[in-house]
Amino acid sequence: MTIALLTKYSLLHQIPLHFILELAYYQTLTDNYLKYVLATSMRSGQPGINAEEYSKFPIYISQIAEQEKIANFLGAVDTRISQLRRKHELLQTYKRGVMQKIFSQQIRFKGDDGKPFPDWEVKKLSEISNKISDGIHSTPQYDENGEYYFINGNNLIDTKIQFDVNAKRINEPEYLKYKSELTSKTILISINGTIGNLAFYNDEKVVLGKSVCYIDLKSEDDKLFVFYLLQTSNIINHFNKELTGSTIRNLSLTTIKNTKAFFPSYKEKAKIADFLTALDKKIEVVAKQIELTEQFKKGLLQKMFV
Repeated sequence: MTIALLTKYSLLHQIPLHFILELAYYQTLTDNYLKYVLATSMRSGQPGINAEEYSKFPIYISQIAEQEKIANFLGAVDTRISQLRRKHELLQTYKRGVMQKIFSQQIRFKGDDGKPFPDWEVKKLSEISNKISDGIHSTPQYDENGEYYFINGNNLIDTKIQFDVNAKRINEPEYLKYKSELTSKTILISINGTIGNLAFYNDEKVVLGKSVCYIDLKSEDDKLFVFYLLQTSNIINHFNKELTGSTIRNLSLTTIKNTKAFFPSYKEKAKIADFLTALDKKIEVVAKQIELTEQFKKGLLQKMFV
């Protein structure tokens, strides 16, 4: 049955239109619908699909009793996804709020003996770092068979360096020519175009482009604290005020090196890092639940409407 006949079918068979529309909607989420759109839109000249062609996509309608069960079941799955997304959003909002209070020292941690830790000290990022620099300002010679990746700020995603199928590769001689001094204490931040993407360096085989700044810290103990510090609104606002360039925004290395912040003692720093890491794990668990529930829904749709 085509979409154009749904309303007529509803009146003729006295089936509530909302049931039919729900079934129609869910069927547009299936692989069959995607394949139909792709196949229909592939024409000579400019690819595309018009309303008449959309209306010819066949919609399968079951008996009303089964329609109700399908609609109610899928509705319950959608409700679960909405609840998880809301929970994820609330956790992220809570994290932003608590981070603001921690790094502005409105919230202070205490030692295991219940005594307060020493006052925080003001330091520049350059004072706690071995080196702060960026990647190369030229283009290396690419090699599709190379085992090293040439990355930019867009490759810094969710605390990790991530690649896609279009990632540029280079060979070992090019890597040795352009490699940066990266260690287990290195934090990466995007500084050109997209500002503020963060990732840890985990011994990936990469050469950095100029849109990536690396902060190689003096102490492993500072890594998590500085990583969270760079996500606070105070630091983000400071960076935004210092941006240069009208078309493509740029954050200078000088700005990063001279950025000042309050730093706590080693023991309080560890408590802050543990607290925020635990919170991140909760957020990650909910994100995984959303992903799994969406995959479950997609699998159901494929089985129901095939």
